[in-house]
Amino acid sequence: MKPQTPLNVVLDDAPESGTAKRFQKELSQMSCLYERLFEGNRQFVEETTQHDPEFFHRLSEGQHPKYLLIGCSDSRVPPDRLTKTEPGEIFIHRNVANLVVNTDLNFMSVLQYAVEVLQVKHVIVLGHYCCGGIKAAMDHSYHGLIDKWLRNIKDVIRLHKEELDAVTEEEAKLRLLVELNIKEQVLNLCKTSIIQKQWANGNCFPMVHGLVYDIRSGYLKDLKISSKEWASIESIYHIDFPHLNSLHGSHSLRSIAMHDSDSDDESEEKEKVIITTKSEAKSPSVKSVKFANPPSIMSRMVSIVLTVVILLFSVVLFA
Repeated sequence: MKPQTPLNVVLDDAPESGTAKRFQKELSQMSCLYERLFEGNRQFVEETTQHDPEFFHRLSEGQHPKYLLIGCSDSRVPPDRLTKTEPGEIFIHRNVANLVVNTDLNFMSVLQYAVEVLQVKHVIVLGHYCCGGIKAAMDHSYHGLIDKWLRNIKDVIRLHKEELDAVTEEEAKLRLLVELNIKEQVLNLCKTSIIQKQWANGNCFPMVHGLVYDIRSGYLKDLKISSKEWASIESIYHIDFPHLNSLHGSHSLRSIAMHDSDSDDESEEKEKVIITTKSEAKSPSVKSVKFANPPSIMSRMVSIVLTVVILLFSVVLFA
């Protein structure tokens, strides 16, 4: 006897069967939903090629995105729609509650490829209010396999328990946890060897950001994550890259002077973390956490000349 799948029921039952009619109706509706994707794709191709006949040809030649975005899997948060960016502009990784987990080989592979191969300039953690994953992590119900994933959010709750307990209104507490989770994931990015190696190699990119999307208004908000938050834990998570540090010692992550974003005497010539409000062409609402400008060419030349002079003086002195 073959198993009774919905399709078998439709085929085997008598035409007048209520069960058969119900399944036929549901299958028809499901088929329409599926075909809608192809109709939408056809319209997308026609509209795109009408506006730009070479669009797909250019895409086929390779991708050069400037952003890596780590977002939530929530269907209400489509990164390209929110930022009005085109295919090829944002490299995207999505999971439940936009987590940065160093044991997630899927995510870490995406991060490495984006940073080391694609050379993205910005890495963005994008969370959103009304997040189901955040809400689930707040209660003590059994949710199945996903509880193992949600435990990462419970760790955020543990780290910020006092701050969260001070908020009594449930909706406000959920919104706060959404923001705290984004901040912790940005810090998790800074902890990775992939990001730290890039900085130790003398690069001022990628810049890291924490954004939250308000589903009710449609707007993105920069959480303006203070450099002090990373400075307070940097000594624990700092990674040495001896070869890179010897070549770029003045620009290694350890030497970056952490900086309070409220300081009035900011100097772009110094190596430090700064908060910048410079708008991106495609993302006018994005404000950045920038990690250190590299030393100027002139300062490097002066340093080399001084080193040579000191060596020559030593040779003459001890000859």
